[in-house]
Amino acid sequence: MITLDFLSGLGADPRLVTARASRAWAPTGWSFTDGAGFGPLIGFGPRTARLVRGEGLLVEPASTNHLRNPRGEGASGATPPTHWAVGASGGMSWSFTHGTEQGWPYVDVTLSGTAVGDARLDFEGFTQIPALTGQDWTLSAGLRVISGAVPGDPKLGMFERASTGSTVTSALQSVTPDATRRRFVFSRTFEGGANVAAAHPCLYIDNPAGAVACVLRIYAPQMERAARASSPVLPPAGAPGAATRDADGVDLALPPDFDFQSFSLISEVALGPAPAAGTPFMIALETAAGTSDYTALYDGASGLTQRVNAGGSAAGLASVAPRGAAGAIRRFAMRCAPDDMAFAWDGGGFSADSSGGSGGAAYVRLSLGDVQGGSQWPGRIRQVRLTPDALDDAALQRLAG
Repeated sequence: MITLDFLSGLGADPRLVTARASRAWAPTGWSFTDGAGFGPLIGFGPRTARLVRGEGLLVEPASTNHLRNPRGEGASGATPPTHWAVGASGGMSWSFTHGTEQGWPYVDVTLSGTAVGDARLDFEGFTQIPALTGQDWTLSAGLRVISGAVPGDPKLGMFERASTGSTVTSALQSVTPDATRRRFVFSRTFEGGANVAAAHPCLYIDNPAGAVACVLRIYAPQMERAARASSPVLPPAGAPGAATRDADGVDLALPPDFDFQSFSLISEVALGPAPAAGTPFMIALETAAGTSDYTALYDGASGLTQRVNAGGSAAGLASVAPRGAAGAIRRFAMRCAPDDMAFAWDGGGFSADSSGGSGGAAYVRLSLGDVQGGSQWPGRIRQVRLTPDALDDAALQRLAG
């Protein structure tokens, strides 16, 4: 039997191999959703699995943060962070300080005086981030009110700019910062047409009025070319620049004497955002042939599926469970044996199939969040158990909860 209890930290098996060659971070407590709270930010070195006690193994696709200074370095007094700018003051006085809180780099923005018009804090230059119409972009940022109240209607903003810096079109999304650390997410598809050449992200304050006295803390803003937000991607301290996090690509080598004539796979995951396209594998048993032969649990907009492939074609059960929202914890149990397959999931779901065969494959690795040559799944894998026993229907349903 192979047991990986990532919740307790016991999954740091010496056979666990992480392909990611870059540094990466894990925002503890964050559910991948707009406005959700978050805890400390934990950093991990290259080729180190992102294991967080109590949460599991975090895996994600590759992503680039196109903001050069998400750390907010260079903030001092009236001088905003390097590469940031006060695009419109709104008649208020602006002051900036930079710091770190539980691993999170932040900028405190102090607003004072009397507001007389809309205000805008630019996270990047007008034409710094190349972009085209039809592309998906996501702006995310942690926000927290330290004192006072943010005037007017604060919003995350994305301007579609021409090569000259002029505005082609723009869109804003309201945010509701309070005394709790929250990460807000704004995703949209650019639609300005052939003149669009750049993406310009900002924090916009709509219709502020009257006397203002507040401090707003901004944590690690991020601009990604994607339809969803991912964990923070940061450049090295003191070296501003767009930074990329590689896909995690975590695998476990399987012992050569494990008997796959009949087996059961039990797992628990915390879902990330729904895939924008494709069906990335959450957990997969693979042969040396990779995507030609596998037993897998994979994600998709239509649901969560168990499937067995042999020689590049379906060899048995392809049963779909309802997906659920980002952050949801899901439990699954599957049985695979010759002409005897079953799939159970939390909430009482169950499906069986005696028409296909799956036993006897020479599986060599357990892939966690990806498949060789395939796309990376975003989410947290909490527990995995692989046993050389074909558990009966009642046991599968009990284990799936």
